[in-house]
This record gives sequence, structure tokens and C-alpha cells, in this order.
Amino acid sequence: MPAEVPDTVPGARRMGSGVAEPEHYRLPERLDPYWAGAWTASPGGSAVAWGGRHWERRLAAAADPEARAALVAAERQAVAAALSARRRRGALFLLAALQSWGALRFAQAAVLTGEPAVRGRRGPVPALEEAGLVQIGRVVTVGRGVPGLRLLRLDGCGPFERLDEMISFREWMAATGGLPWGRALPADRHSVLSAELSLRAAESSPLAAILGERQCNLAEFFGAPAGKTRSDALWVRSDGLCIHVELVASADRRAQAKLVHRIEMVRADPTRSNVVLFVGAASPSERRRERIHKDLRDAMVRATAHSPDAADTDVAQRVAWIRWEDWFPSPGVMTAWPRTLRVHSPSGPPGARWETLDLADPFAVPAGHPLPGRLGGYQRLAALPPWQRRASEDDFVEELIAAAGMESPYLRLEGRPFGRTDGKRAVVDLPAGPAAVR
Repeated sequence: MPAEVPDTVPGARRMGSGVAEPEHYRLPERLDPYWAGAWTASPGGSAVAWGGRHWERRLAAAADPEARAALVAAERQAVAAALSARRRRGALFLLAALQSWGALRFAQAAVLTGEPAVRGRRGPVPALEEAGLVQIGRVVTVGRGVPGLRLLRLDGCGPFERLDEMISFREWMAATGGLPWGRALPADRHSVLSAELSLRAAESSPLAAILGERQCNLAEFFGAPAGKTRSDALWVRSDGLCIHVELVASADRRAQAKLVHRIEMVRADPTRSNVVLFVGAASPSERRRERIHKDLRDAMVRATAHSPDAADTDVAQRVAWIRWEDWFPSPGVMTAWPRTLRVHSPSGPPGARWETLDLADPFAVPAGHPLPGRLGGYQRLAALPPWQRRASEDDFVEELIAAAGMESPYLRLEGRPFGRTDGKRAVVDLPAGPAAVR
């Protein structure tokens, strides 16, 4: 059991926030979804009821050429309305945030986009929902009559091919990071909690970038041993250290195998530029919560205690543990630990394995040998909160082309083309469209 207990600071607003606007969605004013009781461990549990009927329209028109042509025209009109001059900026930032994080609360979307009106009638959500690009859902708990949290996500059956026709290559790249528009992620609770924890860490500490699950393909950081797995979130320090966040809510065999797998990836990492942070996030209504967290900590100790040599000591310093309540012990209360990203590490001697470690401190946790240019690429993504974006409209495309080893901005026709095509290659009209996402 980690020995040191953080001092609490009643009233999270004393800690300040890195968000300049929208002020009413800053950390002290936002609901803590972990303590809100939206998801319960009671019999029947909780689920999210998602709206949206665009897939029904597509299914009904599939067998009728005339109906299909009419639907395509209607889709183009609805997407064009969602990307009108008044809505375009907010719409693209919102789509980028949902592309990265999967599911978000409205308040989280407002902070990530920097658009206070994201949930209002003049905001981008109504038009994007009408166009079939986003869905609105509500957390439903069995036996509870009180309406739950409202969430947003991309509509996996939406007309994203119409969207691609109407945005520039620069806008598409900033919104997606070069990945296909994503379908819904399997765990809405993990998406919402990882987004909230990441936002709170970014508001409280000097992190340079935070990204959601879709930008967290572990094979890009650890190579082949990672397989096709992704972490729940990625935090990047200004010196390039990557902190891979894994929320764990159970201690079953599958969860412990996942934990061991992540630690083995850290052990095999030649760059020493990656840290894995496990966050205990069992539901507060779970009666076995403390037992679950203890079992996970014990599994971490076993996985990092193969030998006493320097290599394994280094591995233990790049594996960390924290419980949600260590940073946010109750609604509206925050400890001082998020300011330095203080966590527990199983790097101590036998009998006192758990030590505290500040992940924000480059001397306590050196960055190793991170890949050059990675942070600059992340900071050009529209999914980042406004205070972390560093996109430059002038050099983004030129750097992208140079990094790809191309002399001109042409794309091979694999999947959807962008811009016009001569039948062999897609020609990207870079000046086309309104101003790029900044």
C-alpha cells in the first residue's frame, strides 16, 4: 500500500486552471464524472442510450437508386449547413475532439474546442447531429429515474465521405491526424473519465499535449511488442517524454494480463522515453474497490520485481500508479499532487517498494531519447485544448510534405481521394476552403 497520502486542498478553484476560456467550464466549475455516480456497479449497471437515425435512412435508401441519390443530395446539403461560415470553426474542432477521445461530455467538449456555445442552439452540435455526423447519448442506470449525463460521439454510420469533399487537406489532417474517421469506442465510461483526467492534468501541470485513445496506438511508441493495442490517453511533456495513461476498473485475469503486458513493453523500450501510468478507477459504488486496487498494485510489484539489477530498477521508475481519489478525493476537492503529476512508483527496496514520483519533473523522470519532431506534430492537431495548440498555417503543409519525403502534395488513391483526381492520383487543392484550423 503506498504510504504517503496527499494533503487535500478544499475547493479546487484554489489551484487555478490553465484554461482562459470558456471560464464557466474551467476545472473548478466542471462536474467530476468519477464522483457523480453516473455509472454504478449495482446489479444491472449503467449504459448509454445513443440517439441518431442516420443509419436507418441509409439502410432504407440502399436498394433504391433514386432514394439513394436523393439521400446523397440531402447529406451534402446538411453537411454544408454544418460547415457554414458561422459554424465551421467550432464544428471542425468538435469533430477533431470526438475523433480523438471517442465520447465526451458537453462541458469537456467546450473546453477542448474553446467554444462556449458548443451546447447551444447557435453552436455546432444541432447542425452536426442533423447531418448525421454526431450522436447525442444519455447515461441510463437501471432503477434510477433521474436522467444521467449527456454525452457526444461521432456517428459511425455518418456521411463522412461528404465531409471529406468539403474540407481542405489541411483541415482534414488537423482534425484526424491522418487517421480514418473513427467509429465509436467500446467503453464510454473510460472515454469520459480519461478525457476528464487528462484535461485536469493539463490545466494543473505544464504538460505540452494531451491526446485521446485514437491517437494512442502503442505500436508507434513501443514497436511490434505492442501489437494493435492503444492506451486510454497520452500525455506529452515538453521534452518529449510520453506518459501513457491506462484506466483500470477491475482486477480480473484480463486486467492483470494487460497490466503485465504494458510493463513488459516498458522493459523492452530502447528509447526510455515512455512511462505507463495506471489509474485506479473502480466505481465509487463498487464495494470491493479497495481490494481491486490492492490486487492491481500487487500485480505491478510482481511484474517489476524480476531482478535487482539496474535495468529493472529503471523499469520500475517508468511504471506508475495513482487512484483517482489520490488527486481528487471527493467532489470539488483537489490535492496538490496534479500540479507536479505526483504518483506512486514500485521502485523502492524490498519491504518498502512504493515511492512517490513527480512525472512532471525531468530530473526525477528523464525523457530518454524521444523521437524528434513528435511533439511538434501533436501540437498541430485540432483535438488539443486551445492553450496547447501550436499550429502554424504557413508551415504545416510544407513540414508534412517534407516529413513524408514528397516533393509535391500528391496522395496515392487508396481509400478516399481529397480534392480532384486525374484518375491516377488525388491532387490536393491546398488553398481551397476557408482558413485552416488553428
